[in-house]
Amino acid sequence: MLAAISRLIITDTLTGILVNEHSRPLNACSSSGIWKASVFLILGGILMRCFLLPVAACLAVAAPAHAGLMGATVAQSYRYPDAATPYPSATPLPAVFTVGAGVEGVVDVEGVTFLHVDFADHGLTVDFDTLLAQPTWNAVAFNGLAFESAAFAAIDRVALTDATLFPGFDLSRVTHDNTTLRLNFAGLTYDDSTRIGLAFGTVPEPATWALMITGFGMAGIAARRRGRPARPMRLVPLSLPR
Repeated sequence: MLAAISRLIITDTLTGILVNEHSRPLNACSSSGIWKASVFLILGGILMRCFLLPVAACLAVAAPAHAGLMGATVAQSYRYPDAATPYPSATPLPAVFTVGAGVEGVVDVEGVTFLHVDFADHGLTVDFDTLLAQPTWNAVAFNGLAFESAAFAAIDRVALTDATLFPGFDLSRVTHDNTTLRLNFAGLTYDDSTRIGLAFGTVPEPATWALMITGFGMAGIAARRRGRPARPMRLVPLSLPR
């Protein structure tokens, strides 16, 4: 794209130079015009080869894969004793929120344990706050948080971060699909210092793929041109106007 724009600019400017030169009287015309056009073509080629194409390559490598969760609508709930059953003694506040800066919601479990939920563009943090002394979640099929959002379709991998402080909690307790993310605490002991940190890998959006493909294509063109053997230059003597 950048190369096409630069070629258009160079062509328009070159046309302007030649038109202006040919609008002069014949006895003061073509030699200076040809010299100006030649210099402009050389400078334009240097600009494309040394600046625009490398910049396009950098854009391809550094293009952000933004298909994150910021601004997404998420529904939260607590499920027990299985993943399909909402627990009536747990209250999500609010039940539906929009992902933004800071903590989005709290899930109150039986009025004694509070789970603070903080989604980020590419991650999730859950902080535990309890009035009990090291309680243990009942060991059933499922005992934990469930989140629902269409934005989860962009998540293709999940990892635990170093912020996680929850003995026994690992990725086997995290399940997700295109619309649902679940965290299972069944059988685990927790306290006020317990925290879960998750990082999400996301699939790039179509616009990002297009930018990356364009950039890599331009990088390939630049590499191909640099690999060509240098051609000898033949100088044609011109009679400069006096």
